[in-house]
Amino acid sequence: MGRPKRVIFKNFKDYNLLHTEKTRMMSGVEITTLFPIKETKEFFISIEVWAYCASKFRKKKENFKLKVDIPTITDAKTIKFLEENCWNDWIEKNLDCSDIVESVSLLKKLYPKHKAVYFSELDALIGKYIHGAFGSYDRDGQLKPRSEHNENVIKSYLSKYFRDKAYASDEVAAKRKCWTESKGDEDEKGKRLDEYIDFERDWLFKNNLDAVDTFIDVSKNSVCYPVAFSNGTGMWAVEKYGKPTEFSNSGEIFFVVTEDKIYFNYNRHF
Repeated sequence: MGRPKRVIFKNFKDYNLLHTEKTRMMSGVEITTLFPIKETKEFFISIEVWAYCASKFRKKKENFKLKVDIPTITDAKTIKFLEENCWNDWIEKNLDCSDIVESVSLLKKLYPKHKAVYFSELDALIGKYIHGAFGSYDRDGQLKPRSEHNENVIKSYLSKYFRDKAYASDEVAAKRKCWTESKGDEDEKGKRLDEYIDFERDWLFKNNLDAVDTFIDVSKNSVCYPVAFSNGTGMWAVEKYGKPTEFSNSGEIFFVVTEDKIYFNYNRHF
C-alpha cells in the first residue's frame, strides 16, 4: 500500500461508515481491524492508517457489502484478568485529555450502554501477540516451537500479572527467604536477588503456563480502530518545516468488548 498519507482531522467526519476485516500477521495470528469508511461513487475507502498492525482499506462497491463483526470476550478468567488490571478511575481523572474524551465518544457510538474502562497495556499485549510471543504458526497452521526469547517474554508477563500465584507457593517462599536473609556484601545480596527473580519466573512458567491462554484470549479478540484525533502530535514540524507531520492527527484505539464493558487504550504517533 505504500506510505500512508496525511490524516486530516476536519475530513474525519466524512468517514461515517464502518467495516471490519481480519488482519493476518506474519506470525500466523489474526486480529480485527475496524475501519472508518468513506463511500465514493465506485469505492469504499478507509481513513489513512498508520497502525503497525493494519493498512488502508479500499474496495470496489460492486458486489461488496460492508459488515461490522466485533468479537466479544466471554471467558470468565479473561474477564477477571481485565477487571483486576484495568485503571477504573483513569478516564474520570483525565477528562482534560482530548485523546481520552474523543476515544470514549467514538467507542460509545459503537456500544452506548457499555462502560468504557482504560486498560493501559492493551496495545503492548497485542504487539507481543502479533509478533508471535504467545504462539506463532507456520503456513500450514501448525504451532511452531517457542524460542528462548518468546519464553522470556511470557515469563515477564506472568511475573507482572500473576505474581500472587508464586507468592502463595511454599517453594517460592523458601527461595525468597534465601534472598531476604542472605548474608554478605551488596554484591552477594544482589546475586541472591537475581537468583530469586529467575526462580520465581521459572516457577510461574512451569506451574502457571495456562495463564498464557488469557493473554491470547485478550489479544485475539482485540480490535484496532484507526481514527483521527483533534490534537496534533507532530506540531514541532510546523516550526521546522512549515507544516505538521503527516501522522500528526493519526492514531488508533485498541479495545476489547465484554458483555457490559469496553476495555481500551489508544496510540498516537510522534
